[in-house]
Amino acid sequence: MADALTFMGNINFAKGRASWVKNISNISMVQTSVIRSSGGQTVGSSAHEALEMGMVTLPGRCFMRNCSDDYPLQVGIVVAATFYPVMVVAAGDDLPLIGRFYSSETIYVKGVGGDVDVDFCVFQEDV
Repeated sequence: MADALTFMGNINFAKGRASWVKNISNISMVQTSVIRSSGGQTVGSSAHEALEMGMVTLPGRCFMRNCSDDYPLQVGIVVAATFYPVMVVAAGDDLPLIGRFYSSETIYVKGVGGDVDVDFCVFQEDV
């Protein structure tokens, strides 16, 4: 049995005199892995933390929501004990990763400026 997700809609961005509109006709994802982890986690801003992925040992597709109204969330990797942010989820925003999240085996997160509550769902990579 596969898990499937289909998204159709519009993305509109406007700030000052700048605007951008993207019409999305169909984005779909099918995931055959039955191993996934989901939940909530509070992450601090003083150090990076591993996302608590339970049985997921090789992360694939994932979804994250920054539940903070005030602080961004950094998502990144760790190389030789150094955290490298590769993307930022703004306060109150979602990070829908329809594609695969390739990481060594762990997804790391860090709040910027304060503690951040993050909701997530991570699927085991199909190999």
